[in-house]
Amino acid sequence: MRTGTMLSHIRKTIIGSPTVRKIAKVYLGDIVSKAMMLVSALLLIRVLSVEEYAFFVAFYSVALLFSNLLGNSINVVLVRFSAEMFSKTGVRPIALYRTALGLESLAYLIVLVAGCLFAGKIGSLMFGQIEYRWPVLLGFLSGFALLLINATRSFYQAEERFNPYILTLWMRQAFFLTVIVILWRVGSLTFINVAVSMIVVDSLVGIGLLVTSLRRTKSDVAQGETVSLRGFLSASGWLVAYFLALAAFERVDVMMLSHMTSETELAVYGVAFRYYSMAMLTLVSISAVLRPKFSRIEMLDYTRQIGFVNRWLKYSVWVIVPIALFDLFGNSLFLWLNGGRYGEAFPIWIIFSIGVWIGLVCSPLANILISRKMFRALFSLGCIAFVVDLLLNLFLIPRYGGTGAAIATVSSFSFINLTCFVLVKLKSNR
Repeated sequence: MRTGTMLSHIRKTIIGSPTVRKIAKVYLGDIVSKAMMLVSALLLIRVLSVEEYAFFVAFYSVALLFSNLLGNSINVVLVRFSAEMFSKTGVRPIALYRTALGLESLAYLIVLVAGCLFAGKIGSLMFGQIEYRWPVLLGFLSGFALLLINATRSFYQAEERFNPYILTLWMRQAFFLTVIVILWRVGSLTFINVAVSMIVVDSLVGIGLLVTSLRRTKSDVAQGETVSLRGFLSASGWLVAYFLALAAFERVDVMMLSHMTSETELAVYGVAFRYYSMAMLTLVSISAVLRPKFSRIEMLDYTRQIGFVNRWLKYSVWVIVPIALFDLFGNSLFLWLNGGRYGEAFPIWIIFSIGVWIGLVCSPLANILISRKMFRALFSLGCIAFVVDLLLNLFLIPRYGGTGAAIATVSSFSFINLTCFVLVKLKSNR
C-alpha cells in the first residue's frame, strides 16, 4: 500500500508540474533527434576507417570549440537576459538578437579567414600533425554553420517557444541522416564527404531558420530598440566570461590525446565520447527549459528555488539505476552497436556515465546561481576547472590514454557541479 501511494504521489507530482511537462516535451523531441543522431553515428563508426574516424573526431572538435567560443558563450547568456526582459515586457528584443548575431558572425569570419590561411599550422598546433589540416579547415567552416543554428535555438529558448526549438533539432538531424544514408548506399561514405555534407546541411538549415526567427512584430518594432549590446554586456559580461572559460577547455582532451597518443587511441576515445555527447543532450533539454524559467521574476524567490532543487534531487538521483544496469550488462550491446569494433571504448564510457549522472542531478544548480547573478563566482569556477582539466590531462593521458582523458573531463565538470551545489545550499542557509 505504501509503495502504491508513493508511486501515485510521484505520478501526480510529475503530471502536475508545468516545468516537468515542458522538460518532457523538449526531451521527447530530443529523443527523436538522438535516435537519428545515433543511426548516423553508428554508420560512421562502422564504415569509416580508424584513421578517418580520428579525422572526424578532430573535425567535429574544431567545429564545436570555435562555435562555442565565439557564438554559444554569448547565446547562452542572451537566453537569460532576453528571458528576463521578455517576462517583464512581453517584447522580443529583436534588435539585440541581430546585434549579437552580427558581432558573433564578424568575429567568427575573422577567425575563419585565419583558419583557412593557416590550417596546416593550426593542425600541427592543436593535434600535433600537419595531416590534420583538412579536419581543421573543414571544422572551421562547420563551426560557422553551427553558430547560426545555435543562435536560432537560443532565440526560441529565451521566449520558451519550444515547438520551433524542437523543430531545429529534427530538421538538422533528419537532413544529415538522409545524406549519410545516401553516401553509404552509393559507397561514398568518407570523412571528406561526411564533413562537406554536414557543412552544407547545417548552413542551409541555419540560414533558413534565422530568417524565420528574426521576423519582427509591430510591438517589436516599437519597443525592440530599447536594449543595446552595451547594456547587455555590462549586465552579463562576467557570465559571458564564464561560458567562454567552459568552452576553452571543452576539447582540451582531444587535442592532448592527439599529441600524446596514437590515432587509434583518439578514435577509441572519440567513440566513447560520441555516446557521452548524446547522453549529455538530456542536460541540454533540461537547461533549455530551466534557464528561461529561472530568469522569470517569480522564480527569483530563494524559497521557491530551494524547494525546486529539493524536489529535483529527490527524483533525479534514481536515474543512476538504469545507468548502472547498462554499465554492468551493456558491454555486449555496446560492441554490437559498433559492429564488433572499439570494444576498448566501453570502459571509457563507464567513466563518462558517472559524469552524466552527476550532471543530471546537479543540472538546475548553475541556473539558480545565474538567476542570482553570481557571475563572478561562476567565472572563478570555470577558470579553476580549466586548470584542473589541463593538469589532470597532462598527468593521466601519458599513463592511461583515453581513460585518463575521460577521468579529467568528468572530474573538471563534476567539480563545477558539486561546487554549485555547495553554493546554492550555503546561500539558502543564511
